[in-house]
Amino acid sequence: TRANILKTSYSLIDNADILPGDSIIIYFAGNGARYDTEEYHHNLVPLEVSVASIRPLNILCPLHHAARDNNGTKILDISVREIEAIFTQFSLEKGHKIMLILDCGHPRMRIRG
Repeated sequence: TRANILKTSYSLIDNADILPGDSIIIYFAGNGARYDTEEYHHNLVPLEVSVASIRPLNILCPLHHAARDNNGTKILDISVREIEAIFTQFSLEKGHKIMLILDCGHPRMRIRG
């Protein structure tokens, strides 16, 4: 699930068993997709902000992709931008010997928000 993937990713940052300079390999196999940014941000961004120039949003599709929580709110996917932010922090704490393999292509699929 999104929560488990993010929790595990963040837990690596504070893991005392991973020493600065250790070589780290992380592998994720699953589905990926790409949101058309303009459609995804429709009605979510103030009118004065143009989302047309924002690049598409690549995502990892967790097990519950497109599911809703108990309140009916859509559970978000995991954007590659989120992963980049987590692993930037991870590399600052543990060093730069990190290999992240994302085996999750998308067949030119576009998701409409």
